[in-house]
Amino acid sequence: IGTTSFSYDAGKWFCPCFMYILFLSYSISVAALGLIALPIAWILKTNKEDPSFCDFEAMTTAISAYVIFLTSIFYILPAIFLIYIYTKIINYMRNRVRPGEILPDQLLQDNQKTKKFIKMMIAIGLSYLLFAWPLFATTFGIAIT
Repeated sequence: IGTTSFSYDAGKWFCPCFMYILFLSYSISVAALGLIALPIAWILKTNKEDPSFCDFEAMTTAISAYVIFLTSIFYILPAIFLIYIYTKIINYMRNRVRPGEILPDQLLQDNQKTKKFIKMMIAIGLSYLLFAWPLFATTFGIAIT
C-alpha cells in the first residue's frame, strides 16, 4: 500500500473497501460477527494528498462510541476470556494428579509434557494478545482523542 500510488478516486474507493475487508475478516475469525464491522466503510475518508491513507470522516461522539464498542468486542472481551480460560486450564494442568500408581520415570515424563503444554498455551495466548494489540490500541486511542 505504501509504495503503490493511485488516483484520488481510486483511493476513495480503496480505503473503505480495504478497511471493511480487514474488519470483516477479523470479526469473522475472532467473534463471528461479520456484520458489526459493516458501518466502518461509511465512516472512513481518503486523504486527497495521499489516496492510500485512510482516516475517519470526523470523530463524533457516536463514531467514537462505535469504535470503542468494536475495540471492546474484538479485543478486550476476547482477551479477558482468553486469559481467564487459559489460567483455569493451566492451574488444572499444574494440579492434576494422574490416577493409579506411577513410576518415577513416568512422573518425570508427565511433568515434562505438562510443562511443554503450559508453555505452548502461554505462547499461543501471548501471540494473539501481542500481535492484535497495536491495531486495537491505535484504534482505541483514535477514538478517545
